[in-house]
Amino acid sequence: MIQHSLDALARFSAPDDDQLKALHNSIISLSTEGCGPRECRALLNVFERFPDHDGDGLFSSIVHLLEPCTGYETMLIKSVGPASVPFNALMSDRLLNSGVTEVGGQSLMALLAAAKAHH
Repeated sequence: MIQHSLDALARFSAPDDDQLKALHNSIISLSTEGCGPRECRALLNVFERFPDHDGDGLFSSIVHLLEPCTGYETMLIKSVGPASVPFNALMSDRLLNSGVTEVGGQSLMALLAAAKAHH
C-alpha cells in the first residue's frame, strides 16, 4: 500500500481535479501507514515540484502529516535553501516556533535568512 502511495506522489504532475484526488488518497493512506524516510522525501518533493501552488489546501495536510514523522527535520533542512519554497520555509518557521533552533548542526535562523536572501 505504501509503495502505491509513493508511486502516486511521484506521478503527481499537475494540480488538477483528478490528480488532487489521487494526492488526497495518498495522504490518507500514508497517514494511516506512517511515514519513514522514503515517504518524507516523496512528500517534500511535492512541495519542491509545485512551489507556487497549495494543492487546493492539500499541501497543508502534507505539513501536518510530516510533522509527527521522526527524522523529517533533516530532510526538510536539505530542502530549504536557494530553492526554498513556501511550505518548507513554513515548516522551518514552525520548528523555530516550537523551540528548535538547529537541525543537524544547521542553524534554522541562518538557513532561513540565506533562503530569503536568494529570493
